[in-house]
Order: sequence, then structure tokens, then C-alpha cells
Amino acid sequence: MIGILIITVTALVAGIVLSFFSVSSEDLTSEIEKRLPGLNCGACGFAGCKGMSEEIVNNPEAYKKCRLLRKEKLEEFEKYMREKGLIK
Repeated sequence: MIGILIITVTALVAGIVLSFFSVSSEDLTSEIEKRLPGLNCGACGFAGCKGMSEEIVNNPEAYKKCRLLRKEKLEEFEKYMREKGLIK
């Protein structure tokens, strides 16, 4: 009985700690989407910037498919990706 209680408390504490320190992929997707042009043109092959941002979370090099991400916006986007450790 005490063993079950100890395991339950340990699992609860570990869950709280992990949720506190982890960044969800939804948050990352949202942050990436904010930095894309936002025109939802589909020129990249995805349904829009949301689809593109979801792909970037899985494959960080996918941002290169965005044809509208140019010059200052591209530099700013790449700086953000480097800060997050997604690209070198």
C-alpha cells in the first residue's frame, strides 16, 4: 500500500516538473507561425502558414520552402530559429 502511494506521488511530482519545464509543440508552432509572412498563399505546398509552421517543428529546414520569406524577414526568422536551437 505504501509502495503504491510512493509511486503515485513520485509520478505526480515528475509530471508537474516535466510540464513546467517543457515547451509544447503547440506553443512553438504558434511562435513560428507569427514569424512567417501570414499570407496563407500555399506557395510552399502547405495549406497555409499554420501548416508550414507545423512542418517546421518536425523539419526545421522546411522554412526554406516559403517563397515570401525574404530579406529582413528571412534574417529575423533564421535568427529566431538559431536562438531556439532548431538550425545552426
